[in-house]
Amino acid sequence: MNHHINPIQETSTKPCFEEVSKYIESIGFKSDDAEKLAVLITQERMARGPSQSPYVTNTRVMFPSAKMGVTVNLESFGIEYARALQLEFDPSILYYATQPVTLSPSWHDSAGKLRRGKCTPDFLVVSTTDVWFEETKPAERFEKRVKQSPTYYLKDGEQFRYVPGKHNEYKLPCHCVTDQTLPRKMIRNYEFLLAGYYKRALNSGDAWCDESDLDRIKKAFLQSRSYSISELADAASVDKLNIYRAIGAGDLCFLIVVA
Repeated sequence: MNHHINPIQETSTKPCFEEVSKYIESIGFKSDDAEKLAVLITQERMARGPSQSPYVTNTRVMFPSAKMGVTVNLESFGIEYARALQLEFDPSILYYATQPVTLSPSWHDSAGKLRRGKCTPDFLVVSTTDVWFEETKPAERFEKRVKQSPTYYLKDGEQFRYVPGKHNEYKLPCHCVTDQTLPRKMIRNYEFLLAGYYKRALNSGDAWCDESDLDRIKKAFLQSRSYSISELADAASVDKLNIYRAIGAGDLCFLIVVA
């Protein structure tokens, strides 16, 4: 089953290989490594189809990414979808790719035994300062992995850890992301924005509300929480698009909105 989230026409520009490679190199990666990662970010890809196993249910999700200029393909409508929305709207994340590559890590366990494995991360993420892989699952599923496969997964306090770490061909860490680390209010906001943000902001340039406008929006919002978006924009003397930007950043939460 495919679940299409507001499949509007993509009109933003897809990052090119040269742009991504040059940026990754600028944050401290060697030229060859930067090029390999840029290939993963910019390559064409399709998500794997729904599992045929009777024990696994996943609904494939597709939505147009303004940040990446492509339709993002996701393998589940749960935490993977929520994390993709967070990556899409987080200003510290510059690029991301879904199911980028199958890794073949090899490492020595605590007893010194050589271990080998296979892992297809859900995301490859490029931030303003670093690059990493991510595997996303509900915390309860990571708990099961820790019990069933302690060679591969450990729990440190409340954090889960993928044991092979950087012992893969890209020498990048693979972080474990759970539903407990995703703020629900922001995810609800992101879902709301899929119906309006892209239509208004896809070609708007800067997708983030500046501090002075945000301050006026918050002050106006405190005067009347029954404002529609248009009324709030008028009261704050800002462009209506900035209201959507504030919602996307999690700085403003509408439960019932009339656009």
